[in-house]
Amino acid sequence: MSIAETESFSPYEIREEMCGVDRAHALHRLDQGMHPLCFQDILEWGRGVVRRVVPARKDPANPLLEGGYPSVIRRPEDGVWQLWAGDCYAESADGVQWSDPQPAFQDVLWWDPYIREHIIPGIPAVVLDEQGPPDCRYRMFGHFMVAPGAGYISSYVSPDGVTWRLFREKQIIVRNDSQNRGFRDTRTGTWWVYHRPGWNARMISRSQSNDADGTDFEKPRPCLEPDLHDKLHHLEPYAISVHPYDGGYLGFVKMYSKRWDNRTCWIELVVSRDGYNWQRLPDRTPIVPLGPDGAWDALCHSPGHSLVPDTGGHWFYYDSWNTVHVPGMADNSTNRIGRAFLRTRRLMECRSASRDGILKTFPMLLTGQTLAVDADAAAGELRASIERFDGTVPEGYARTDCSAITADGTEMALHFRGGHLGRFAAQPVRIVLHLTKDVSVYGLGVL
Repeated sequence: MSIAETESFSPYEIREEMCGVDRAHALHRLDQGMHPLCFQDILEWGRGVVRRVVPARKDPANPLLEGGYPSVIRRPEDGVWQLWAGDCYAESADGVQWSDPQPAFQDVLWWDPYIREHIIPGIPAVVLDEQGPPDCRYRMFGHFMVAPGAGYISSYVSPDGVTWRLFREKQIIVRNDSQNRGFRDTRTGTWWVYHRPGWNARMISRSQSNDADGTDFEKPRPCLEPDLHDKLHHLEPYAISVHPYDGGYLGFVKMYSKRWDNRTCWIELVVSRDGYNWQRLPDRTPIVPLGPDGAWDALCHSPGHSLVPDTGGHWFYYDSWNTVHVPGMADNSTNRIGRAFLRTRRLMECRSASRDGILKTFPMLLTGQTLAVDADAAAGELRASIERFDGTVPEGYARTDCSAITADGTEMALHFRGGHLGRFAAQPVRIVLHLTKDVSVYGLGVL
């Protein structure tokens, strides 16, 4: 979990550290707007730069309430925060102070005496389906474990998140022994459900629906397996919470240490452009820091099923046990929910560790007129230059032709003596960022 303090990186090192990002799979067009650098298909090369995760800021009001594996939605029509955790439901005006939790899902998950006696209902995951009909605005995926070694995932729908009915039973036949995360993917129009593919399986799979209603699902396919680092350190991806983000997907992975003298769990950030091929970041620092010894969240984090937008970023809800992850836990174990704030785009920073740090993008087409950065240059200076595909620098677009940035801002424009970037609309170019020491860059874009 230590920070990868690499002083420089090359295309080869990017491919090794970030799971196959090469020129063939790079981002070929930089659309208008600002884009985070956590997606590794933007940067091709760098020197004197350290890449590291920016940990989320925990809410000082934590822990918020007892419970586990939270799903949180901010109701669009009135802004009320809704929370489902385990078999309980609560509401809030601010996402911090919650009403007394009330029983939830009782009519659909525990209605049958046989289920209560012989089947273990799993962790419900709720999502708001804004494309669904009014009586199906909310959808919940619940999994059931049936001994020995069998199980399935069923889905339920609700008009308000309170009253539920069965939508489809046994849609995905799998013995998922941890949380799942399902949602409608707006780009493909299909439903995706992430889950473990079986009991004690050391990987994560994705099941995709064959239709827009999410009625029929394909056979699960593995999408995130332990890499060499995980195998060397006896780690495994135990569960994942996936969320669309800036034309790609963020994954919050529950990592489980299987060492007999550890058994802790924490949450790492992974990224993907297609929701199937996931890239591990070079820095494995937890995106939500584990608490200090003796704290409520010191030992066993699990990602919530929601990323809730708020001013300047998103709230990420998570839960933690006060014991390590072992069968049966401890007699005095408690499970509590907290949240942490992720600033927009500031998920991974590229920080200059030298007086002349350089970041260079893959060749790409620019769709805007003005180059802009999300950066903190208050301790130094940031400039840019433009390179043609052959490595030459057009007249008026060298480093010395660029205005200097010496501030901290999320959308700061860079101007060239040669004029706006529209002249490069039909030809691929590289953007080169020049950073003095202690300057950090989080995002890049064109306006």
